[in-house]
Formats: sequence, structure tokens, C-alpha cells
Amino acid sequence: MTLFFLLLVMWLILCSRFTLEVLLIGAALSAGLSWFCHAQRIWPHWMDRATVRLSGQIVRYLWRLLGHMISSSLRVCAIILSPTLDEVEPKLLFFEPPLKEEGTRVVLGNSITLTPGTFTVGLYGNSILCIHALNGDMAEGARHMDLTPRLQQMEGILREERDRDRKNSQKEDRTS
Repeated sequence: MTLFFLLLVMWLILCSRFTLEVLLIGAALSAGLSWFCHAQRIWPHWMDRATVRLSGQIVRYLWRLLGHMISSSLRVCAIILSPTLDEVEPKLLFFEPPLKEEGTRVVLGNSITLTPGTFTVGLYGNSILCIHALNGDMAEGARHMDLTPRLQQMEGILREERDRDRKNSQKEDRTS
């Protein structure tokens, strides 16, 4: 059900006008896609519960990411407007974030890329991020971003819901 509402909200955001026709078409498409994703296990049912549990944390994560983006934008502007450009010393940084899920590592990499002055070059060996930064301070800032602990908390909730779903499906298998 959560997927249905997420898809419907995205549809309404992307449409240029809001009419009954647009709403009905969006509802039909969202229902069809939601059914297909659940039937094919692309979006398992435990993800609905996890999405509801994580909604507040996701909003706080995005708010904090926006703060990082604004502060980094100001630092990059100061570097660019500096007459000497002494602070520009490009660095490549390889580090292994303490995240267990590939999806959360990808979210961290994308968050680093969205932050001005840094971007993720790649994810190597399923766990090592390579980051390019304008200078050493920005590289270290990307390594020690306070977004990583937030992602670790989200990973914990995702694992709990996935494990809960596995236990429930094992109970159902035993009873049938």
C-alpha cells in the first residue's frame, strides 16, 4: 500500500496540472505498478512496513543532507572566488564506510556526489568508496560525514523488518 501512495504522489508531482482525470489515471497506473512489484517480489511486503517506520528518519536524513549541500556550496564559492586558488589540491580518497548493505553504501555515495566539492568516483569491491574532492579537508569531511550513522540506523530497521518477514514466512511454511 505504501508503494501505491509513493507512486501516486510522484505521479501528481510530475504532472503539470491536477484534475480528476490526472488523479484517476495516476491511481490506476500506481495500482497496476504496485501490484506488479508485489507479485514479482520487486517490492516485498516488508518494505511497506519499513518505509512507514523509516519515513521520519528519511526526512531528517534529507534535511541534514541539504544542510551539508548548502555549507559545502558556500565553501566551494569561497574557494572559487579566492584570488589565488591556493586551497585547490584535488585528492582521491578510498575508504570503507561501516555500512553493511550495498543499497545504503550507494545512498552514501550519491549523497557525497550531491555535496559540492566532492563526488563519488566508484564503489569498488562492493564496499570501498572512491571519492574525489577539491582538497584534503573536503575529502576528510566526506569520510566523516554525520550521515553514515543515520544510514546505519536505517539499515538496522531494514534488517529487522526483513528478518521479521522471513520468520513469518517460515512459520507459514511449517503450518501448511
